[in-house]
Amino acid sequence: MSEVLRALEQVQRGDEAGALVTLVERWRETRSPSIAALVDLLGSRVPDALTKQLADVLTPRVVSSVERLRSMALADDPRVGRFALDALANPPFSAPSGEPLLNLLVDVVDRLRDTRVHAELPHIREVLRARLARLPVFERVSARLEDVARRQRASVEPEPGEAKLAALLRPSKTAEALLADVYAAPDDDAPRRVYADFLLERGDPRGELITLQLARPVGTEPSEREGELLKKHGKAWLGPLATVLSWGKSYSMTRFERGFVAVADFIENAEKKTALIATDPAWATVERFERMLWPGLLLAKAPLRALKQLDRPLSG
Repeated sequence: MSEVLRALEQVQRGDEAGALVTLVERWRETRSPSIAALVDLLGSRVPDALTKQLADVLTPRVVSSVERLRSMALADDPRVGRFALDALANPPFSAPSGEPLLNLLVDVVDRLRDTRVHAELPHIREVLRARLARLPVFERVSARLEDVARRQRASVEPEPGEAKLAALLRPSKTAEALLADVYAAPDDDAPRRVYADFLLERGDPRGELITLQLARPVGTEPSEREGELLKKHGKAWLGPLATVLSWGKSYSMTRFERGFVAVADFIENAEKKTALIATDPAWATVERFERMLWPGLLLAKAPLRALKQLDRPLSG
């Protein structure tokens, strides 16, 4: 019996943790992107020590983030590759000082021989080009990643049992679909609660933030735990908006409410970068702009479903 069919049997009898081990072992033999996807699905259902390690890698500082990622240098697991590819597609640091972390992420993809880089390279290059503050940094990191992609072995064919296993593991609604529900109705708390429950089941700390902020009465001070979560993960949770919003400084006014960006405090001279992410769905939860000198750009293009203030109340 193949390891994929063995994993299928394990899932069917309720041993998802055992199936996860089985599939990781098979992935180490094949580096198959379809098996890596199954590992990602199982990993989200049965969080383990590696889940927590990966959640704790990124910190507000480049140096400590690099140190934590290096501490996982021997981990041979596709979830580590998934983390690296996702971090490259949503770089946590856009200044030149973030280049060591970007290079280390590329090293991780290379070391793991993660063939998913082939399919994801165009999107990663597009994001890095838009997000990185210096063109030479983009060119160096992009060239290294392209070289890694060229040297990866071609993708292998799916094995018997993979499709059935994926159907068993795939949630009725994906994280992307639940997030889209939040963005479609930013004034409604219900989609945020559903998304929070989904994240909590998978050990994602953002689920805790959404739950805490939804429970806090309007106008009251944030809890100490909220502050800890935002200090640790806030910049990553800004996603593409981190390129143009001020965060982590004493003067920064960007604020999360109900788990999402509600107040957007803009970095000076960020107009060109704002144009590159003007249509991003994450703008849907923003209720107020602060220090925005070029509002026409976003007012014309962004999905500003919750916007109520532009440094002052909007008329009408």
